[in-house]
Amino acid sequence: MKSGWQILISAIWRKPVASLDRAAMSLNQWFDSPLGESILERELPLIDAMRAEHAGQARISLVASATGKKLSTERDSAGLDIRVIPGIQALKSEHRGPESELVCQLEEIPLPDNSVDFILLHHVLEFSKNPHSVLREAVRVLAPRGQLLIVAFNPWSAFGFRSLVERLFRLSVPWAQHRLSKARLTDWLYLMSCEPAGFARGFYTLPVQSNRVRKVFDVFEPLAVRMGLPGSGFVMIHATKNVFGRPMRRTSKEMRPQLVPFPVASPAARVVHLVRKTDR
Repeated sequence: MKSGWQILISAIWRKPVASLDRAAMSLNQWFDSPLGESILERELPLIDAMRAEHAGQARISLVASATGKKLSTERDSAGLDIRVIPGIQALKSEHRGPESELVCQLEEIPLPDNSVDFILLHHVLEFSKNPHSVLREAVRVLAPRGQLLIVAFNPWSAFGFRSLVERLFRLSVPWAQHRLSKARLTDWLYLMSCEPAGFARGFYTLPVQSNRVRKVFDVFEPLAVRMGLPGSGFVMIHATKNVFGRPMRRTSKEMRPQLVPFPVASPAARVVHLVRKTDR
């Protein structure tokens, strides 16, 4: 039977999230705040660099984001960008952009298998009702050797700690979210035949709206990013979809020292034992 502390921790950890369909407008407004803009300022250069690196390969790109109009980055003019809008409320609140718009549930994207070359999931897994299903659907439409970029808030950071405290008193965005760590997302990618190719981190300052307070910690931001220190406000995971089967995380040679020998009788002993048994 669970103790009182275990029940309290379970209630905090498993408290319902703010669904993206219902909270899309509130998320757009929050990302217009000083804190939201500060996070986007650190994320967009990394996203632009990733998309520019694969611009010539990605004929069709799919962008699913809680901040759709803010991610109209430069791309290859010959390519096609499809922006997924999760819910009719988000469609009404968004401004029209150059991308093709697709209103649908993220768990049921109306695109054929292996049809998209590049997918960006920008802060949608944390606010989806079933993030595992959303990621599985994204991998389904991703072409073999296609590129997947996930941007998510880091639960093991000052931002994650504040979200944990905020959930005690109110269910509001962006604090009401799934706590998806880098390790958990990486495990999901391996199970879905995707090979993580790189990671990026950013936003090591306090998650407060005051620009004056954040500037005090901005001095340490470049050094922390360069060293790849844990505790960043957000994480980025770049993965490639494998062509055949699931990736092997470790080779047989690497696992060989950990194998435990199983005692098996020698062939001669088995023959003798069989003969004696038949003699009887």
